[in-house]
Amino acid sequence: MAHSYYLLNGKKGNGKALYLLKNGELIKNFKDISALDLQTMDISGNNAKELLSEYNPDIDLSGMFYDASYPHSKTKTKTYVTIFNFENKDVDYYFHQLRHFAEQRNYKKEHRNKLKLEHDRIFDDYMRRLLYNVMKIRSDKLISYDSLISFKIKELIRDKKYNYSDMGINNYINSKIYLFRDILSNYTELRNITLEYMLYLQGMSTDIRSDINRYKYWDNYGMEEVEPIKYVKGEKIPKPKTYTQMELADYITGFPKVRKLNKR
Repeated sequence: MAHSYYLLNGKKGNGKALYLLKNGELIKNFKDISALDLQTMDISGNNAKELLSEYNPDIDLSGMFYDASYPHSKTKTKTYVTIFNFENKDVDYYFHQLRHFAEQRNYKKEHRNKLKLEHDRIFDDYMRRLLYNVMKIRSDKLISYDSLISFKIKELIRDKKYNYSDMGINNYINSKIYLFRDILSNYTELRNITLEYMLYLQGMSTDIRSDINRYKYWDNYGMEEVEPIKYVKGEKIPKPKTYTQMELADYITGFPKVRKLNKR
């Protein structure tokens, strides 16, 4: 089942999908999480509400920002942490490396290539540096249940901490390198551990998995495929053209149309 990715803002159990500006057009639905990341990464987290209110003038942005993909066959909606620009020198390296991998993943998606990240020197150096820094943290915060880091990576970090405490970190990474490469070449996995470490470096809460997962059960509105809208600053934003599912009454002369184009 094909799904799209959206930026939402919500509170008290209700969320609304938002438009983002790209190349002079307002876009709501993105075909991959990397494409959405590349748009939000250009927005400062400090003024995201002010900027996005220009493109979404009728939506209350006083709630939480989060990403979501829809539809899925079982859970219907999946939710993710939004990545705005932290504008913090402490995380610059990790932020810009993540942007590099988002660009690579987005290119692969657009050209219908396999989505796994390339196991090249850039990937390998970054993965080793990130894992080393995460593993040397004495606190268990990054391997708690509510950490964004995947359970597979957490198990490997715990294995080092409790079963191979006498082994050097780099030696342990080398001993499990094929496992680490296989897991972290999935962009979403690399995204989660990078984001978790960036939050840690800034002293921000890293216990957010439960909060993000809760948003998928909210009443999330506006997650639908719409055509891009040309944006002219100062002019009223027109209503989008929206694709909706056909009803039985829409069958004409015995030939069903799967979708139709409506103006809303």
